[in-house]
Amino acid sequence: VEEMRSRRRAEEALAESEARFRSMFEKHSAVMLLIDPETGAILDANAAASAFYGYPIATLLRMSIDDINTLPSSEVAEERQQALREDRNSFMFAHRLADGAVRTVEVHSSPVAIRDRIVLFSIIHDITDRMHAEHELVTAKLRAETSERLKDVFIANISHEIRTPLNIILGYTGVIAETFLPGAPENAKRLFESVERGSERLLRTVDMILNVSRLQAGEFTLKPVLLDLSKLVMKIAADHQPLATNKN
Repeated sequence: VEEMRSRRRAEEALAESEARFRSMFEKHSAVMLLIDPETGAILDANAAASAFYGYPIATLLRMSIDDINTLPSSEVAEERQQALREDRNSFMFAHRLADGAVRTVEVHSSPVAIRDRIVLFSIIHDITDRMHAEHELVTAKLRAETSERLKDVFIANISHEIRTPLNIILGYTGVIAETFLPGAPENAKRLFESVERGSERLLRTVDMILNVSRLQAGEFTLKPVLLDLSKLVMKIAADHQPLATNKN
């Protein structure tokens, strides 16, 4: 009698456990399937699975997971065996819906015993949007890195193309200054000095562009220095004096 009572209690506990599982399985918002690990037949599906795949539950129960998975049947069978052996429990697949759309899904699958039968309990998450967002993020990162490299190459080329003719100009102006300026009129000296100042200013501009590029790349350290503001203002005024005079 005691053995019969123990067996009855065990059966009642099992029935209660199965009822809880059934309630959770059917009402859960996550897509859930019970799959035969040997044949791939869909043994059970919840309402969320029906809504996601676009098939009535009765139709899903007549289908195999091979009808949904886009991989060859042999590969899907091997993945089921890995899940059955618990070598792996997380998989990424492309599943085809009833309307023909293909969604990327992450499947968590583990063997469970239901009335002395081992089946695969699979929870399916749609990660298509997440994968798309990650792809867009990687693509944007690659575009940014490519743009940065192109910018660096462009600045380096511009620096070279500007510096080369400017160095030639400054070199020849130095020769001219030594040869002709000692006896030249004052206005000629001022014009010559303007050319020299303009060339040096352009060189400084190129240096500043390169410094800004290095600053953005974290390769430039700012070093505060004492500055004679009076001399700087006078130099700027001298650079703009011809334009100011022309415009009265």
